[in-house]
Amino acid sequence: MRHPVDSMAWKSFDDLHPSFAIETHNVRLGLASDGFQPFRNSKISHSIWPVVLIPYNLPPWLCMKQENFILSMLIPGPNGPRYAIDTYLLPLIEELKELWEVGIETFDASTKQNFKLHASLLWTINDFLAYGNLSGWSTKGKLACRSCNKDTSSIRLANCRKQCFMGHRRYLPKDHRWRNDKKSFDNTIEKRRPPKTCSGIELLNQVQDLEGQPLKKDPKKKRKISHEKRNDNWNKKSIFFELPYWKSLLLRHNLDVMHIEKNICDNIMGIIMNVKGKTKDTINTRLDLKEMNILPELHPIQRGEKVEVPTACYTLSPEDKHKLCLFLKNLKLPDGFSSNISQCELMIDDLTYIEAQIPIILCKLEKVFPPFFDVMVHLPVHLAGEAQIGGPIHYRWMTCPEGCIAEGYIANECMTLCSREFAQNHIDTAQHLSDAEWDREFIEWFKDRVAQLHKADNSQFMEDLLSLSRGPTKYSTHSNGYIVNGYRFHVEDHDQMLRTQNCGVVVVGESDKDSENVDYYGILTDVIELKFISDKRVILFGVTGLMCMTK
Repeated sequence: MRHPVDSMAWKSFDDLHPSFAIETHNVRLGLASDGFQPFRNSKISHSIWPVVLIPYNLPPWLCMKQENFILSMLIPGPNGPRYAIDTYLLPLIEELKELWEVGIETFDASTKQNFKLHASLLWTINDFLAYGNLSGWSTKGKLACRSCNKDTSSIRLANCRKQCFMGHRRYLPKDHRWRNDKKSFDNTIEKRRPPKTCSGIELLNQVQDLEGQPLKKDPKKKRKISHEKRNDNWNKKSIFFELPYWKSLLLRHNLDVMHIEKNICDNIMGIIMNVKGKTKDTINTRLDLKEMNILPELHPIQRGEKVEVPTACYTLSPEDKHKLCLFLKNLKLPDGFSSNISQCELMIDDLTYIEAQIPIILCKLEKVFPPFFDVMVHLPVHLAGEAQIGGPIHYRWMTCPEGCIAEGYIANECMTLCSREFAQNHIDTAQHLSDAEWDREFIEWFKDRVAQLHKADNSQFMEDLLSLSRGPTKYSTHSNGYIVNGYRFHVEDHDQMLRTQNCGVVVVGESDKDSENVDYYGILTDVIELKFISDKRVILFGVTGLMCMTK
């Protein structure tokens, strides 16, 4: 999948609404919202919430660019809107309903004609707190995970006095050996299946009795809802259910990957580095282990009046901490993948999750670490499923763009065929020519041959081929980098001055043994722009150190 158009959510929507899908002008939108502090003085408590619409009817390299975002509204501070955000969203929902049911007269500049533009909202994108405000499901308490809904698996830790979300063995295959491993986990055999995902109609039935619930920004003034009596975490019926198609969507609210990754990273790093105030490995955590009767090697030991806490296998020594910090300080990642790690500004945008591996990783954490599993650590089990439904959004891959590969392949095949034709026409003299003579005569023959073909075919392809056959001008331009189709490349010398690196490239070649393609990896050392007639340009990458990465 390269774009949300390839996703199950998009295709399911097209199947349910064929009249909307058949018109290519119709727009699919995503909605993102979150609060931010607008003032430099962080001591001032203020929260402004922009509501941004993202049009997905754009190619991958333009889809998530800031200049294509639509700022729908700004919700003023000084406090966040909480569940009353629906009050502010009401005008936007009315416009979205009008765009869906009636449409709006729009002018197409390419065809010089008017048409009816319709639009639909595919999903929202938020962090977990805003996720609760928009969806209406409280992200606190024992049922904090909306994806698991009423079947959320959590326990209350008596000493830490917080909810712990464990029991991830239920997401493993039913024949996995860890399901029967009582000693390594919580002394039980896990027979439960993963929670069933609720459909839109089931969710709508759960919130029908909350229709007309008064929404207030001040939590003291709003009507309290007993989650215990309801046996769910709903605080309201989301205003998005007013959209006629909302209940039929496969994915309504996205879990934000970046915030989940950061939370898990902070928790694990705080534990293994034993950061004061950040580590979850406290005396209360060890007492909870003892009460749960798991990980006996970590139970606190009473020695007289003192309580001794055994050293855990995951706690790093001062030397290991120094090595880890040095590694992170010198680590270079592709530009746009993360910011400066040495200044504690980690922000990873892209991470490939394999659905079968996430539960295994979480189970491994349960086997080794104390129960630090808040709801944010639990959420990755749902990320892979959402990726299958919604498809990818960000496109930051360290490979050559497909367009460049395709153009290079076509040009290579064209020149190969021309060489064969030239050899057949000069079969008597070809074997007596040196390499330099062969190149010189082939170039002259190629110019004449393309000129003949161009007279019979004035297509754009022949125009480009004619320009190529005349050769480049004697002037060329060298640069330190190049951006194409949203991908950024830098030469090696330029990368040495940056905290990130973009000089790695991959070239697709053919294997000598079989017809399969082979990837060759190298370092970009120069970017050369050649100019041809008719203002045609060709970009050449100078690459060294090409290596074939075999399986």
